[in-house]
Amino acid sequence: MASLLELLISRRVIAPEQARDAAGLAEETGAFIGRILVAQGAVAEDYLAKFLADECSVRMSEGQVEADGDLIHLLPERLMKRYRMVPLCRDSRGVLSIAVAEPLSKIDKIVLVGGDKGTGATKITAQVADILAQMPDVVESLTGVDLKKYFKNKLDPEDKKET
Repeated sequence: MASLLELLISRRVIAPEQARDAAGLAEETGAFIGRILVAQGAVAEDYLAKFLADECSVRMSEGQVEADGDLIHLLPERLMKRYRMVPLCRDSRGVLSIAVAEPLSKIDKIVLVGGDKGTGATKITAQVADILAQMPDVVESLTGVDLKKYFKNKLDPEDKKET
């Protein structure tokens, strides 16, 4: 997937020089690229928000969002105020949709929770195990080095003498 800067350049929204300047400032200050571009006047904030929503196939609400009165009790008021969020609706499966102002601004870490169908952390763990299982064959095909043989010799050398 292309970076935000690459997408903006390819759509001729910003010039490559503006992208380099913004990337340098982001690296130097740790600020978000989008905020830097808006602060520099390279792109309008509302345009950038719409651009990102379109790229991520996310519906963007303009103006104020009204909470569903029947759902508002499902979330603690303190939590809604802290993260500036409100429940919008619940689908037929019971999944609650929530509107969040600046969703990444208060995130310190993301924790994945697995389910019984191999989602979340369970799925990632399985994927990592699959990747690691394929690693020796991939390394051998790319380099000619047989990792299985190497580790077998390292862990169980033939010249090992039993005592």
